Amino acid sequence: MIEIPSILMLNCLGSYFYSIVRSMSQSESEHSLLYYLSSGALTYEELSLENVRKKYQDNPWGYQPIVIKNTEDTPLLIDDNFFKYLFEKHNIIVETIDMNKNDNLIANLIANTSYGRFTICNVDEYYIPESPKFYKKQHNKHFLLIKSIDLKKLELEIIDSEKNHTFFITFEDMERAVYQSKYKKKLLYKIDCSSYTDKVNKREVLENFKNNINLNDFVLPLIEDMSNKLTLNECDYFYRGYYYTILSKVIPYSQMTYHLLKDNKIDFYDKAEKLTNEWKMLCNFMLFKMHKNNNSFDSIVKKLNKIREANCELCSYIQ
Repeated sequence: MIEIPSILMLNCLGSYFYSIVRSMSQSESEHSLLYYLSSGALTYEELSLENVRKKYQDNPWGYQPIVIKNTEDTPLLIDDNFFKYLFEKHNIIVETIDMNKNDNLIANLIANTSYGRFTICNVDEYYIPESPKFYKKQHNKHFLLIKSIDLKKLELEIIDSEKNHTFFITFEDMERAVYQSKYKKKLLYKIDCSSYTDKVNKREVLENFKNNINLNDFVLPLIEDMSNKLTLNECDYFYRGYYYTILSKVIPYSQMTYHLLKDNKIDFYDKAEKLTNEWKMLCNFMLFKMHKNNNSFDSIVKKLNKIREANCELCSYIQ
């Protein structure tokens, strides 16, 4: 049975694929998809605020100065390379449908569910009643995973990466959220796991990880970036961006490192686990501070310096 994502893997779309693989896997390999991240390394990237604003407007999701880059200096994304990885390592077939050219949304959803396939919909939250922040207030691009369909009530049970519970939406509301979206891309992902397998070689992944890992300190430039941005009038915008970059990039990569070391019975895997927990606690602390409208740099700098020391120590062990 598929569950609500426990990890925000790069973005909401990645988190759904993590849950899908986890639902198909045996318990000893339920985190297997995280090993996709091992082909890259956590890297600080100085951002052009002008370019970020141009692409994301006022959405702080766009201001993420930490990315996971491969050896070709390209960020890891949920894209064709990721779908190729899914097919090569897990025999998962992903078909992308442009709903601008397809007016049979509900028929597609019913057919997918009937055949045991998973479906992810690209939606505009302006039309999603369960998104109170955006519903009839503001347009926002998002993805939703279909869990089940109730043909009697004409409703869909939805998994949302931003919620800790499922919810139901009518066929009509889902059609509006897809077809009336203000965004040009209106995508639907059909995911076929009928031939699922796990062909991931953990020892091979470990060796590649050691070759790819960037031992440069990404935390120090992050701290410096924060010290400059969190004194500005828009500190709330930047603070949320830092929260997102830790939640969607740093924590998944840190968890991948922990599982990889543990699966390969590397003695110091406990240090990776401790580091992961430190990042999680920092994220929870930042979320608490955001609720209190306290976005100051002073409140988190000590925690970040402590994490930086632990990260440098772990890297020295991996070497």
